[in-house]
Amino acid sequence: MALTRPAWHARFLLTIVSVSIGALAGELSLRAIGFPYRMVEFVPSGVPGHFLMKPNQDFLQTWEDPPSRMRINSLGLRGDEIDPERCRTVLALGDSFTFEGGFVTKLQDQIDERFGAGIEVVNAGYGGATIDREAVVFEKQGLAVNPDLVILQFFPNDIEALLAGKQPERVYEQFEFPFKSALRQTAAYQLLFRLRLTLSRRSAGSAYAQTDDGVPYLLFRTDQFYKEPLPDRLEGAWERYFEELETLVERIHSEGMQLMVMVIPDAFQFSRPELTPLPQQMISRFAARWDIPIVDLLPAFRSAETDTLTLYRDPDTDGHLTDRGDSVVASALLDALTERNWVRACEP
Repeated sequence: MALTRPAWHARFLLTIVSVSIGALAGELSLRAIGFPYRMVEFVPSGVPGHFLMKPNQDFLQTWEDPPSRMRINSLGLRGDEIDPERCRTVLALGDSFTFEGGFVTKLQDQIDERFGAGIEVVNAGYGGATIDREAVVFEKQGLAVNPDLVILQFFPNDIEALLAGKQPERVYEQFEFPFKSALRQTAAYQLLFRLRLTLSRRSAGSAYAQTDDGVPYLLFRTDQFYKEPLPDRLEGAWERYFEELETLVERIHSEGMQLMVMVIPDAFQFSRPELTPLPQQMISRFAARWDIPIVDLLPAFRSAETDTLTLYRDPDTDGHLTDRGDSVVASALLDALTERNWVRACEP
């Protein structure tokens, strides 16, 4: 029996109401369990395959314990607006170790305590970045602060990220439509986005998680990452890293800026003193050719602590630094900067 127009309208309205109630219940449930329904937004950089943080974002990261404030300034860099009265600028360029801001904040505090105000450490970190993304961040955002000095942070997964390629970044290539900005504020949208990003990263990982030449996933947490001869695919990633790094070094020097490279070891390497410090040796050889000072944090970590959990948060699943680890990094950097007279008190 065919439905009359009023009956069809009633069923349609009932369906809309039911779906809306279900969506609202799901949204409230996600927020009730503390799901991160607000994340950093990104915009195209103008360089294919690369995205930058959207300027002027300020929100509370409720999924952290305790919740913390996320501020992206008008330049698209993490932190407050840059002090126009500064006398010297230090640009910290790196991945999530830099972006999280731990050692950046501590370095700023130590500089202020020793030299007084006027020297600003700018956070140009970008979660998940490696050398190609760091070069884009420097060109598109870092140059805007006219730094006197650039600190480039290296972590072993920079090499692994080059093997993954740009596949995870394609998740950010989204088309716009009306009310998209409002939709981004919902927990449901962010849940689906995170699931898509996670699947994309896993898919990218599986593309090089091969066993035919002995290169497994999370290769920087395996013995073969620290001994030669390197597997062909891994050796190729190192070659590409140094090619990109050489281009970035030339660009930084062309602007008359000083450059320092620091190497943060992974917890896997820190906890195994029998491993050859191959990543540090390779970075050091490159730096020597360009007369670039390198801050190797492996000796500093081992002389400061013997317990991995003191320096690293959950080494097996996270691997980022604790407050103590960030303090060791900041102190080592300040010592290196002071030794070269690259930071000093501002003139009256």
